[in-house]
Amino acid sequence: MIKLLQRTETEKRVIRVLFQQAEIGRLVAPVDGYPWTPTREYNCYFCRYKQTFKTFDDWIECVEKHACNGSAYPIIYMTRTLDNEVDFEETNPDGTILTYQHTGIYKQVTFEGQPHHVQLYLCNNGQANCNASCFWHAWRLKNKKSWVKCGNAKLCQNDGSMWQLMAPTEQELFDEFIQQL
Repeated sequence: MIKLLQRTETEKRVIRVLFQQAEIGRLVAPVDGYPWTPTREYNCYFCRYKQTFKTFDDWIECVEKHACNGSAYPIIYMTRTLDNEVDFEETNPDGTILTYQHTGIYKQVTFEGQPHHVQLYLCNNGQANCNASCFWHAWRLKNKKSWVKCGNAKLCQNDGSMWQLMAPTEQELFDEFIQQL
């Protein structure tokens, strides 16, 4: 079971990339007083820092620096959306091409008692006022908010842009994440 934790990191690129600390439930037997070592299966495998150590001492330094409790709580890539429709082009009835562009703008939300993040995807050539695939769409309907009020509150620009729930990038973690939703 993947449990997302509060701690996040971003990498400064042209578009910010999200990393989130998670408890992924892959524990191995203790060795030499340390609960997990970098030579064991799955150990640090999903962490963004898995390549930063070459020796056991480097691993200890990495564990202390990133507070992962000996790789029990790796910091995983969260660059994939739960709904992959944003990765494809669609043709509108008028012949224009509909595409989405990720912005690197994230908001933390609480979903099923865990801290999740949504990312803003801007719509190019969109003709909609509200996007039914947006994370906030069900909230808008439940609270009987107009698309204008929702767009002003959630800052989606009312042009078919949307907020998408982020999921783990690694396929193995993504599949497990989907199953537990």
